[in-house]
Amino acid sequence: MVGFVGLIPVGLERPMRVRRRCETEDALRVRYSTFAELAEAIQSIRDDPLASDGGKIVHYRGNPRAKLMVVGEGPGEQEDIEGKPFVGRSGKLLDRILRSVELDPEEDVYVTNTVKRRPKDNRDPTRDEIEWYLPYLSEEVRLVDPHVIVCSGKVAMTTVLPEVDSRISRVRGQWFNRWDRLVMPVFHPSYLLRNPRWEDGSPKAWTWKDFCKIKRKLNELEGSSE
Repeated sequence: MVGFVGLIPVGLERPMRVRRRCETEDALRVRYSTFAELAEAIQSIRDDPLASDGGKIVHYRGNPRAKLMVVGEGPGEQEDIEGKPFVGRSGKLLDRILRSVELDPEEDVYVTNTVKRRPKDNRDPTRDEIEWYLPYLSEEVRLVDPHVIVCSGKVAMTTVLPEVDSRISRVRGQWFNRWDRLVMPVFHPSYLLRNPRWEDGSPKAWTWKDFCKIKRKLNELEGSSE
Protein backbone atom coordinates (compact mmCIF):
# COMPACT_ATOMS: atom_id res chain seq x y z
CA MET A 1 0.00 0.00 0.00
CA VAL A 2 1.07 3.58 -0.59
CA GLY A 3 1.94 5.79 2.36
CA PHE A 4 0.11 8.87 3.49
CA VAL A 5 0.12 11.60 0.88
CA GLY A 6 -0.55 15.06 2.25
CA LEU A 7 -1.60 13.72 5.65
CA ILE A 8 -0.07 14.36 9.07
CA PRO A 9 3.06 12.15 9.46
CA VAL A 10 3.01 9.40 12.03
CA GLY A 11 4.22 10.62 15.43
CA LEU A 12 2.92 14.18 15.18
CA GLU A 13 -0.03 15.37 17.21
CA ARG A 14 -3.39 15.05 15.50
CA PRO A 15 -5.84 17.97 15.53
CA MET A 16 -8.39 17.83 18.37
CA ARG A 17 -11.26 17.33 15.89
CA VAL A 18 -9.56 14.23 14.46
CA ARG A 19 -8.67 12.80 17.89
CA ARG A 20 -12.26 13.25 19.11
CA ARG A 21 -13.62 11.47 16.04
CA CYS A 22 -11.19 8.55 16.43
CA GLU A 23 -12.11 8.21 20.11
CA THR A 24 -15.81 8.17 19.20
CA GLU A 25 -15.25 5.57 16.52
CA ASP A 26 -13.28 3.31 18.88
CA ALA A 27 -15.80 3.68 21.70
CA LEU A 28 -18.87 2.88 19.61
CA ARG A 29 -17.45 0.18 17.40
CA VAL A 30 -19.14 -3.20 17.38
CA ARG A 31 -17.35 -5.85 15.39
CA TYR A 32 -19.83 -7.95 13.44
CA SER A 33 -19.02 -11.49 12.35
CA THR A 34 -20.46 -11.27 8.84
CA PHE A 35 -21.68 -8.67 6.38
CA ALA A 36 -25.20 -10.07 6.68
CA GLU A 37 -25.10 -9.47 10.43
CA LEU A 38 -23.93 -5.89 9.88
CA ALA A 39 -26.60 -5.27 7.23
CA GLU A 40 -29.30 -6.51 9.58
CA ALA A 41 -28.00 -4.26 12.36
CA ILE A 42 -28.00 -1.20 10.09
CA GLN A 43 -31.55 -1.91 8.89
CA SER A 44 -32.62 -2.19 12.54
CA ILE A 45 -31.24 1.19 13.61
CA ARG A 46 -33.89 3.18 15.49
CA ASP A 47 -32.06 5.57 17.84
CA ASP A 48 -29.88 7.38 15.28
CA PRO A 49 -29.79 11.20 15.14
CA LEU A 50 -31.60 11.37 11.78
CA ALA A 51 -34.48 9.08 12.78
CA SER A 52 -36.58 12.07 13.81
CA ASP A 53 -36.34 13.47 10.28
CA GLY A 54 -38.59 10.61 9.16
CA GLY A 55 -36.50 9.06 6.42
CA LYS A 56 -35.97 5.34 5.98
CA ILE A 57 -32.65 3.56 6.44
CA VAL A 58 -30.65 3.54 3.19
CA HIS A 59 -27.72 1.14 3.40
CA TYR A 60 -26.05 0.00 0.17
CA ARG A 61 -26.33 -1.26 -3.37
CA GLY A 62 -23.98 -3.33 -5.48
CA ASN A 63 -21.77 -6.24 -4.49
CA PRO A 64 -20.64 -6.71 -0.86
CA ARG A 65 -17.65 -8.66 -2.24
CA ALA A 66 -16.55 -5.92 -4.65
CA LYS A 67 -12.99 -4.60 -4.59
CA LEU A 68 -14.16 -1.02 -5.22
CA MET A 69 -16.21 0.89 -2.64
CA VAL A 70 -17.84 4.23 -3.43
CA VAL A 71 -18.79 6.37 -0.41
CA GLY A 72 -21.18 9.27 -0.87
CA GLU A 73 -22.70 11.84 1.47
CA GLY A 74 -26.22 10.69 2.29
CA PRO A 75 -29.54 9.67 0.74
CA GLY A 76 -31.56 12.10 -1.33
CA GLU A 77 -35.26 12.07 -2.12
CA GLN A 78 -35.17 9.21 -4.62
CA GLU A 79 -32.82 7.19 -2.43
CA ASP A 80 -35.23 7.59 0.48
CA ILE A 81 -38.06 6.29 -1.71
CA GLU A 82 -36.18 3.26 -3.05
CA GLY A 83 -34.07 2.49 0.02
CA LYS A 84 -30.82 2.35 -1.96
CA PRO A 85 -27.99 4.91 -2.35
CA PHE A 86 -27.20 6.70 -5.61
CA VAL A 87 -30.35 5.82 -7.56
CA GLY A 88 -31.41 9.33 -8.58
CA ARG A 89 -29.90 11.50 -11.32
CA SER A 90 -26.51 11.52 -9.59
CA GLY A 91 -26.56 7.75 -9.30
CA LYS A 92 -27.41 7.29 -12.96
CA LEU A 93 -24.47 9.49 -13.90
CA LEU A 94 -22.20 7.55 -11.52
CA ASP A 95 -23.26 4.31 -13.25
CA ARG A 96 -22.43 5.77 -16.67
CA ILE A 97 -18.99 6.82 -15.42
CA LEU A 98 -18.35 3.35 -14.00
CA ARG A 99 -19.43 1.63 -17.20
CA SER A 100 -17.21 3.95 -19.25
CA VAL A 101 -14.18 2.35 -17.55
CA GLU A 102 -15.64 -1.16 -17.78
CA LEU A 103 -16.85 -1.45 -14.19
CA ASP A 104 -20.26 -3.06 -13.67
CA PRO A 105 -22.17 -0.98 -11.04
CA GLU A 106 -23.88 -4.10 -9.66
CA GLU A 107 -21.02 -6.61 -9.77
CA ASP A 108 -17.78 -4.62 -9.48
CA VAL A 109 -18.76 -1.89 -7.01
CA TYR A 110 -20.18 -1.54 -3.50
CA VAL A 111 -21.94 1.81 -2.95
CA THR A 112 -22.81 3.32 0.44
CA ASN A 113 -23.04 6.67 2.24
CA THR A 114 -21.57 8.36 5.29
CA VAL A 115 -25.03 8.73 6.89
CA LYS A 116 -27.78 6.17 6.52
CA ARG A 117 -30.87 8.41 6.45
CA ARG A 118 -31.84 11.47 4.43
CA PRO A 119 -31.40 14.72 6.38
CA LYS A 120 -34.53 16.85 6.31
CA ASP A 121 -34.75 19.25 3.32
CA ASN A 122 -31.62 17.65 1.83
CA ARG A 123 -29.38 19.67 4.14
CA ASP A 124 -25.77 18.63 4.72
CA PRO A 125 -25.37 16.21 7.65
CA THR A 126 -23.81 17.74 10.74
CA ARG A 127 -20.46 16.64 12.12
CA ASP A 128 -22.16 14.91 15.08
CA GLU A 129 -24.50 13.03 12.75
CA ILE A 130 -21.61 11.87 10.57
CA GLU A 131 -19.63 10.70 13.60
CA TRP A 132 -22.61 8.74 14.93
CA TYR A 133 -22.76 6.62 11.77
CA LEU A 134 -19.00 6.39 11.25
CA PRO A 135 -18.51 3.09 13.13
CA TYR A 136 -20.96 1.44 10.73
CA LEU A 137 -18.98 2.72 7.74
CA SER A 138 -15.80 1.44 9.34
CA GLU A 139 -17.38 -2.00 9.70
CA GLU A 140 -18.56 -1.91 6.09
CA VAL A 141 -14.97 -1.33 5.01
CA ARG A 142 -13.68 -4.16 7.20
CA LEU A 143 -16.27 -6.71 6.06
CA VAL A 144 -16.51 -5.76 2.37
CA ASP A 145 -12.70 -5.57 2.30
CA PRO A 146 -12.25 -3.41 -0.82
CA HIS A 147 -8.90 -2.69 -2.43
CA VAL A 148 -9.94 0.90 -3.23
CA ILE A 149 -12.34 3.41 -1.65
CA VAL A 150 -13.65 6.33 -3.70
CA CYS A 151 -14.89 9.36 -1.73
CA SER A 152 -17.58 11.01 -3.82
CA GLY A 153 -17.73 14.65 -2.81
CA LYS A 154 -16.43 16.76 0.04
CA VAL A 155 -18.55 15.29 2.85
CA ALA A 156 -17.36 11.77 2.09
CA MET A 157 -13.78 12.99 1.73
CA THR A 158 -13.71 14.79 5.08
CA THR A 159 -15.36 11.78 6.75
CA VAL A 160 -12.95 9.17 5.41
CA LEU A 161 -9.88 11.45 5.32
CA PRO A 162 -10.29 13.77 8.33
CA GLU A 163 -6.69 15.03 8.18
CA VAL A 164 -7.17 16.37 4.64
CA ASP A 165 -7.96 20.05 5.05
CA SER A 166 -8.25 21.17 1.45
CA ARG A 167 -10.77 21.79 -1.29
CA ILE A 168 -11.66 18.63 -3.14
CA SER A 169 -10.64 20.30 -6.40
CA ARG A 170 -7.06 20.38 -5.10
CA VAL A 171 -6.84 16.75 -3.97
CA ARG A 172 -9.18 14.88 -6.32
CA GLY A 173 -7.36 12.20 -8.27
CA GLN A 174 -4.70 11.74 -5.57
CA TRP A 175 -4.13 8.57 -3.56
CA PHE A 176 -4.42 8.58 0.23
CA ASN A 177 -4.58 5.84 2.86
CA ARG A 178 -7.27 5.06 5.46
CA TRP A 179 -8.11 1.79 7.16
CA ASP A 180 -5.11 0.33 5.27
CA ARG A 181 -6.91 0.96 1.96
CA LEU A 182 -6.16 3.14 -1.00
CA VAL A 183 -8.54 6.11 -1.02
CA MET A 184 -9.20 8.64 -3.79
CA PRO A 185 -11.47 11.71 -3.55
CA VAL A 186 -13.47 12.58 -6.68
CA PHE A 187 -16.11 15.14 -7.57
CA HIS A 188 -19.66 14.18 -6.58
CA PRO A 189 -21.91 13.41 -9.58
CA SER A 190 -24.30 16.18 -8.50
CA TYR A 191 -21.46 18.66 -9.03
CA LEU A 192 -20.92 17.24 -12.51
CA LEU A 193 -24.63 17.65 -13.26
CA ARG A 194 -24.29 21.33 -12.35
CA ASN A 195 -21.17 21.59 -14.55
CA PRO A 196 -22.12 19.47 -17.57
CA ARG A 197 -19.62 20.77 -20.15
CA TRP A 198 -17.03 18.27 -21.33
CA GLU A 199 -13.77 19.90 -22.32
CA ASP A 200 -10.14 19.62 -21.36
CA GLY A 201 -9.75 20.64 -17.71
CA SER A 202 -13.49 20.48 -16.94
CA PRO A 203 -14.81 18.64 -13.85
CA LYS A 204 -16.32 15.92 -16.06
CA ALA A 205 -13.07 15.37 -17.93
CA TRP A 206 -11.07 15.24 -14.69
CA THR A 207 -13.53 12.77 -13.17
CA TRP A 208 -13.29 10.45 -16.17
CA LYS A 209 -9.49 10.55 -15.89
CA ASP A 210 -9.75 9.83 -12.15
CA PHE A 211 -11.87 6.74 -12.77
CA CYS A 212 -9.48 5.56 -15.47
CA LYS A 213 -6.75 5.82 -12.83
CA ILE A 214 -8.90 3.91 -10.35
CA LYS A 215 -9.55 1.15 -12.90
CA ARG A 216 -5.83 0.82 -13.64
CA LYS A 217 -5.06 0.56 -9.92
CA LEU A 218 -7.73 -2.12 -9.44
CA ASN A 219 -6.29 -4.13 -12.33
CA GLU A 220 -2.81 -3.76 -10.83
CA LEU A 221 -3.91 -4.85 -7.34
CA GLU A 222 -6.02 -7.74 -8.56
CA GLY A 223 -3.14 -8.94 -10.73
CA SER A 224 -0.70 -8.83 -7.83
CA SER A 225 -3.05 -10.84 -5.62
CA GLU A 226 -3.33 -13.77 -8.05
